Amino acid sequence: MPRKAKLIEIPAIAPLDRQAGSLSRQLSQALREAVRQGKLQAGDALPSTRALAAALYLSRGTVSVAYDQLIAEGVLTAQPGSGTRVAAIAAGTPPSPSPSGGPHGEPTLSERAQAFAALPAA
Repeated sequence: MPRKAKLIEIPAIAPLDRQAGSLSRQLSQALREAVRQGKLQAGDALPSTRALAAALYLSRGTVSVAYDQLIAEGVLTAQPGSGTRVAAIAAGTPPSPSPSGGPHGEPTLSERAQAFAALPAA
């Protein structure tokens, strides 16, 4: 008997407009907004790319591109075998203070990067 994809209901995602451009961009925007609005909380598990693609009638590649973009932005985290989750920092959890931050909170270079930056240009 053929398997049926389990449909996942994610109320945070409005229907995507297939005429309005990139579906992966629309999906990543919808997920980003759901995190910003608190509809998706830190640590919430998202469906697998296959399950979400089936639920939204999209290709798995479209969902993968959207997830990859949000992972690159730090909105989501992914662990092989553990799934994709909303990142703590993306959901409003303040990051832990960095001991190496500059006087105005800007990042500073590590000792190795400072040594590299001090090398004369070739």
